[in-house]
Amino acid sequence: MALKTDSIYLVRALKSFSGFKGALMPKDPTNATEFAALKNAIDGGSAWAGTAPSWADVVAKQAALKKADQDAIDLKTSAYKKNGLTDAEIAAIL
Repeated sequence: MALKTDSIYLVRALKSFSGFKGALMPKDPTNATEFAALKNAIDGGSAWAGTAPSWADVVAKQAALKKADQDAIDLKTSAYKKNGLTDAEIAAIL
């Protein structure tokens, strides 16, 4: 298991909120203004059905998803080390 790119975590964060309809994103939004400008790919309207979450909520969710993956990697690494595997062996497994 490896960490994903920031773009993948952003998409996962967006999809985790109810009402997300999808969005055209030639590049990832990096601030609240770019986030508010997202349009859905079907009709060019809002990317949200209902009220969109705040940019701060999206960034927090993205960070939480990334941390959860890192915690899982750390837990597996710790378990493998307790079983006497070397760093090279652990890297090959993960």
